[in-house]
Amino acid sequence: MVAVGERAVALVCERPGVIEQYTAQWGGSDAVLESLFENSEHEKTCPDETVLALRDSCHDVRWEHHRTVRGQAIQEVVDYLAYDVVYLVTLAGIFVYQPVWHGLSPTCPPGDGTLVRVKSLDEHRLFRRVIRQHKALLYEFMSADLLTERRAERLVATLLLLGFPDRSVSATKTPPFSR
Repeated sequence: MVAVGERAVALVCERPGVIEQYTAQWGGSDAVLESLFENSEHEKTCPDETVLALRDSCHDVRWEHHRTVRGQAIQEVVDYLAYDVVYLVTLAGIFVYQPVWHGLSPTCPPGDGTLVRVKSLDEHRLFRRVIRQHKALLYEFMSADLLTERRAERLVATLLLLGFPDRSVSATKTPPFSR
């Protein structure tokens, strides 16, 4: 399976309350993920090496500084439609998340989603495939007027939050259970 245009964002949190965002067109490719997961030390690197580990994970990837965000949680600064992989780069190491947009149509905001932590390339592929299938089934129910779009979005969020509570971080801008 070859990844095409796997955009990624790296959220670098080296100072309290400050997130530096870096983006890369091919930063979420299988090659980059495989390189990071093969080196199981990516969660144990010394603090000064975390950004270098991500940068050096694949020489063909060009990370560009996107913006600096202050005073927000990581899940609040992600555009869940724009990226295929989110890297959280902290003093403790690099952690890989699969961003999942809750929506099924453009009416759902791009900031309404859940980050699901993945620990291998196979898990990343599995989450991507299962979420696609789950959304396709929900879309069928919507098309048959058996389910509203808002309820379908809540079901996507519920699957992730209740199904994977130790791995999921949901955006709080539009909490799935408050609609």
